[in-house]
Amino acid sequence: MKIERERKTKNYVAFHDIKAGTVFELRDSMILMKMVENDETNAVDLEDGKQYFIEYDEPIIPVFATVTIKE
Repeated sequence: MKIERERKTKNYVAFHDIKAGTVFELRDSMILMKMVENDETNAVDLEDGKQYFIEYDEPIIPVFATVTIKE
């Protein structure tokens, strides 16, 4: 997936404050989406599909994301 960054400000919130399906930036580099927790993972990297467990108090930056589907 191609990711283009156009963000101007960084508004941090705790991971537990966002809903499943929300796209967020972690540690100024990774773009992930929150998933429903399954005891081992609760987020997926949108660049490579790798799944992670993010601590609930981890500071993250919610972002607006656009999906472009090409044929």
